[in-house]
Amino acid sequence: MRTFFLALAFLAPAAIASASDRMTDVEFLQASRCAAYLGDDAGQIGAIVKEQSKRREPFILERARDTTDQVERKIRRAKTEVARAVITAERESICAPVRAAQAPANQQPNG
Repeated sequence: MRTFFLALAFLAPAAIASASDRMTDVEFLQASRCAAYLGDDAGQIGAIVKEQSKRREPFILERARDTTDQVERKIRRAKTEVARAVITAERESICAPVRAAQAPANQQPNG
């Protein structure tokens, strides 16, 4: 399962432009997983996930909830420095494409 989401981090297209654009289900699940890793610091990504969840099929929402529960459980169980380092590395690999897709949407046009 972890390999699947790591593969998504590298293969998902960078098309998460803004909350008004519809994400694919894969992009939504990736953003949802990223928001779970970020927790209270999810900010704009969390807001986009919340907005996008209004237009999702129930089975996709259930998958996102299961993933969030899984990430939260993993974070709670990370007691050692090594386990926390693994969580940090996973968070960065999962969230990097989501953040990169957000960057162009946040830039103002020159002129």
